[in-house]
Amino acid sequence: VDELQAFVRKQPLLLEAVSARQFLGAAYVKLQRWPEAIEQARLVLTMKPTPTERVEAWRLLADALFGQESLDEALTHYRLYLQARPNDVAALTQVGIIYAATNRLADAVSAFRRAVDVDPKNGNSQRNLATALLDSGDRAGAVDHARQAVRLRPGDREAALLLEQALALRQGGRR
Repeated sequence: VDELQAFVRKQPLLLEAVSARQFLGAAYVKLQRWPEAIEQARLVLTMKPTPTERVEAWRLLADALFGQESLDEALTHYRLYLQARPNDVAALTQVGIIYAATNRLADAVSAFRRAVDVDPKNGNSQRNLATALLDSGDRAGAVDHARQAVRLRPGDREAALLLEQALALRQGGRR
């Protein structure tokens, strides 16, 4: 972080300053220093980045805003990012989490379903979809995806509990 900060202070107009700011922003995300990460991403977007750098800056900004819990603004930048990288399971997952957290269950199901379509062998994606389906009342769908999650991640206690809950609800039990 210190070296990157020194570089962008001394050479703010070099083409490499865009990459340096992106690396700096990514470091701030890892350190959970959200305001600094947001600042770096926003600076990148004002520096005439290449199309690839712009897309990566949207992702960086979205991740930092998500970490700061600025969910609506994070969603805006995830959408921009996903227009260019529609098969990014991690970004689709973040979008699904935002929708679930803001009680937009149909949208959460759609985002998690897309993540499963992209990578059907991802146990976390299967579990996320099962949870969203269960929350939205689709018990049969929840059972199917919870079973997949358990099959893909046999040691995942959360997936096993989710499957038990979905099966009980499907059979008329209570939460």
